[in-house]
Amino acid sequence: MDSIRSDYDSHTWKDLADYIIDIASRDDAGQVYKIYENYRKQRILQETPLTVVLTTMHKVKGLEFDVVITTPSFAGLPLRPHREYEKGENPNVDDLADMNEERRLMFVAYTRAKKRLIIYKAERERALSQGSIYLAPDYPALRYTEAKPGLDKYYLSFTAQNNLFQIIDSYILNNIKKDDPIVIQKDNRDNKYYIVHNGRYIGRLSSKSNILIRAKEDGKITLKDFFVSNIFVWTYEDTLASDERAQEDFQKNPNKYDYRQPKRFALDWSDEAIKQGYINIVQIAGFGTPNS
Repeated sequence: MDSIRSDYDSHTWKDLADYIIDIASRDDAGQVYKIYENYRKQRILQETPLTVVLTTMHKVKGLEFDVVITTPSFAGLPLRPHREYEKGENPNVDDLADMNEERRLMFVAYTRAKKRLIIYKAERERALSQGSIYLAPDYPALRYTEAKPGLDKYYLSFTAQNNLFQIIDSYILNNIKKDDPIVIQKDNRDNKYYIVHNGRYIGRLSSKSNILIRAKEDGKITLKDFFVSNIFVWTYEDTLASDERAQEDFQKNPNKYDYRQPKRFALDWSDEAIKQGYINIVQIAGFGTPNS
């Protein structure tokens, strides 16, 4: 209180509340903090809502939170193994290095907590602490998702085609927002799987999409519970470069392509799309569920 008396500036009640919280966080004996804990439900600034942030460990570096809660993971360990393992096998040098990097990431998450840390551990977290391989089971809830997201999961030139470019590209730019709900729909006319927003086709999954592969295996027509995670730009130059890399790879590994020339996706581009120089691509995320 002496420090307040020596301060001749005018202050608000919020300044006083902030001052008390600041002192509580630096109180070595913890007495002020105990008072704060006992009466935290009767906060002075009742109109200020408490905030819950759902984020990833990578995004919290350098940040701090009053309370941190870490949840179990369903992914295999390591996340992207350098080879296949049988149950009980020890990780090789490269995979062990990746697992040690995950340990450091967990340390980053744990040290973000200012007042309280709550850790939920399942089989994967216990395996990480022991340096063991964890083979993730095929959880039904994780069946229709992309474990390794990437641009190769999309037929990127879909919206650049003659009969689609002017309609779809403009629609994406003007009508789609991040987190909008998305449906994956099979079109029985061509047996392709499309990205659908409010009943409109706005993209197409490629043959490398895990969502498409699993939907075909299970005979699913419609999958819901996806959402827009990003909208990015794909240029005509990107397409030309990708086609060129595929041709070079074909020359070195023709068996990888069943000895058939890889498709030149630049041929899909309409004159209007080439003139614009780029197209807008919708990227999706989520854990799909069958509609029926």
